[in-house]
Amino acid sequence: MVTIGIKVDDVLKERLRLAAERQGRTPHWLAKQALIALLDRIEAG
Repeated sequence: MVTIGIKVDDVLKERLRLAAERQGRTPHWLAKQALIALLDRIEAG
């Protein structure tokens, strides 16, 4: 596994935290799932 970092503003960080909390997950988990979903859509054309 490799660690990557992304810079987000405070508003996006809070949105991510709140959305993750609603799902009972961590912000890290939610960000990773969002990235996977975006890449899947892009690769599917």
